[in-house]
Amino acid sequence: PSPSKLELATHAQQALYSGEFKADLAGSDALHYGNGQVRLTNAMISFDGTLSPGPDYQLYLANRFIDNEADFLAYKGTMTRVASVNTFDGFIIKVPADINIARFNTVIVWCESFEQFITAAQYQ
Repeated sequence: PSPSKLELATHAQQALYSGEFKADLAGSDALHYGNGQVRLTNAMISFDGTLSPGPDYQLYLANRFIDNEADFLAYKGTMTRVASVNTFDGFIIKVPADINIARFNTVIVWCESFEQFITAAQYQ
C-alpha cells in the first residue's frame, strides 16, 4: 500500500535532498509520467505525488540528469538500481546500505518490462 501522509511528512522533515517529478519532461507523455515531490535521506527515498500506473517500475539513481528513454538506455550501465516501485500514489523505498545517495544527483522511475522512461528528478 501507499504510505500515509503522516509517513511522507515525517520523511520530508528528515530529507537531505529533494527534487520534483514533473509530467512535462522530454521522455514523459500522457501515459508515462510522474508529478510530485521526491525526497531522499541516506536510508530512504520517498515520493509524495502520483505516478502513471504500469508494470515493473524500477527506481534508479544516476550521476547525470536523464529525462528521456534514449539517454536512459545510453547511460543505464552507469546507474544504480535501488528497488522496485510497487505503488503509484506515493512511496517510501529503503535505500540499500551499499548505496551512497550523495554520489548521484538524479532519481529516475523506469518501466523495465517495456523499456519506457516514466519520470526523473534532479536532487543536487
